[in-house]
Amino acid sequence: MARRSKGTVMDDDLFTDYHKIRNGEAVDLAVVKKLFHYYNNGLVFNIAQAERCGIEIPANEKEQMARNGLTRQSLEELALLNSTNRVILSKTRNDFPYVNIMKQPKLENNYSATFDMAEVRDFGKTHIKSILSHAKKVLVYDNYLSEKSTLDRLLKEILPQKKLEIEYNAMPAKLLESLKRHCDKWTFTERKDLKGYHDRYMIVDGEVEIIMTSGLDHLGETTTDFTYILRPIDEVRFNRYRKKA
Repeated sequence: MARRSKGTVMDDDLFTDYHKIRNGEAVDLAVVKKLFHYYNNGLVFNIAQAERCGIEIPANEKEQMARNGLTRQSLEELALLNSTNRVILSKTRNDFPYVNIMKQPKLENNYSATFDMAEVRDFGKTHIKSILSHAKKVLVYDNYLSEKSTLDRLLKEILPQKKLEIEYNAMPAKLLESLKRHCDKWTFTERKDLKGYHDRYMIVDGEVEIIMTSGLDHLGETTTDFTYILRPIDEVRFNRYRKKA
């Protein structure tokens, strides 16, 4: 078995479209946009797929593929045994391992950043500060906000010093008062209707969702690992299942 690749397996139709794009041939613009949204870390294919789709492979590359076992396995086998993400991108099928890129699949390809314990988070703070820099409204959902001075300093650092509506589901009184004193252009609204979620979120103007796996506190500290995921959104998840206060 060849070593698994971090790249992407495509069905024959998308594989053909991909090579048309490379060759400057016309392809539906909607397909191009979706394809390059999901395309990740190179293309995983085998000799059989190239032959089926009429794609010529240089002799030396073909020999290397044969040595690596990328010969005549099915696409399902190729995804399972030779790709780390185990999926096949498609324009029509959505039965796993196929993912129909044209129909808003559950699987997404978003920016994320991960920091290990003791790893400096300057990049993450700068990135999130930039996302917030022109915000008019920020919703902070985190059941575990603390009164730690590190969190207080972090919020004062990343939130823009301008008129800003800040909604929150739970915030310690000491932290809330400190933030109110820091910038009189900030207004705060408690959202008691937001309940039942486990992850931590910052929703920026209803357009961008920042998911924080271990809480906002850990963006400002290095005592544990921390990951954030950046998702462009069309709908605020909290509006789907609003609960009465």
